[in-house]
Amino acid sequence: MKKKKYDLTEGEEIIKDYLDSEDIKYEIQKEIGPLIEDSYEKRISDFYLTQYKVHVEFFGQWGIEKHKARYKEKRDIYQKNKVPCIYFYPENLGFLDKIFKRRLKKVLQDNKALRWQLFRLNWQMFQEQLSLFVVLLVLLVFYVDGTIWKVFFSLVALYQFYLAARNSFFKRIVK
Repeated sequence: MKKKKYDLTEGEEIIKDYLDSEDIKYEIQKEIGPLIEDSYEKRISDFYLTQYKVHVEFFGQWGIEKHKARYKEKRDIYQKNKVPCIYFYPENLGFLDKIFKRRLKKVLQDNKALRWQLFRLNWQMFQEQLSLFVVLLVLLVFYVDGTIWKVFFSLVALYQFYLAARNSFFKRIVK
């Protein structure tokens, strides 16, 4: 059966553009279900991050009471069924680069079945934090004369590795 074309809302377009810019693979309008204690046969999430096995929901009409109740019901059903999901609201759209990975990491930490995806995210964050600066320090170790300078640059490079590892692999996100 051919899948019906879905027109994204403006907020969903912004999220899609962010996912594209970060080279995160996803599916749009992913079916979920059947879910226990749900009045619907199936639910549809806005995005499904295939490499992390996490859904993304954008609650674009959160400010309207009748929609807020529907969104809360959807969130509660997902939580009861342990569906890993990141939720975004209209006020989050300007800060996706600041909050996306933090929320993704929190969802992955809370779901023990997604340990490999958490490792993958931590590795990616680790690589992002290792900058050209560390590469230059390592090169300096090999090309600088004088043992004291080699020791100094080696220690600075090791400290940068430590900071990157601490901020990616060992940082626990709490509510």
